[in-house]
Amino acid sequence: MRQKMTEEFGKVNYDLAAAIDIGTSASGYAYSTKTAFSSNPLNIISEQCWNKFGLCKDETERKTASCILFDKEQNFVSFGYDAQHRFAQLQSKNEDANYAFFQHFKMCLYEQQVSVMFNLLPKYKV
Repeated sequence: MRQKMTEEFGKVNYDLAAAIDIGTSASGYAYSTKTAFSSNPLNIISEQCWNKFGLCKDETERKTASCILFDKEQNFVSFGYDAQHRFAQLQSKNEDANYAFFQHFKMCLYEQQVSVMFNLLPKYKV
């Protein structure tokens, strides 16, 4: 399978390479364009601060909390520090019953399908 993916990758002319790191407690991303890579292979762009709430410790923090917030229709609402902040606001107003907040979910991605997590929504908030 890996060899087939590598062969297919080599046949396509990509303009952008991206990496997503979903960690147990923090997540991040980085990317580079073909033009930037051609001039300097170390020209990699990553987010300096993920949120508008000033929760970054310093300018070198390149990750956000591995948290995700969905509404009752299972629509994405927010991710990371923004999800933490929004869910805390909903809880403080007792408006969190129609939302699902997940944190530390990385290992669940290995063990079961994400759809199984949604089956737990009416009963549990993780």
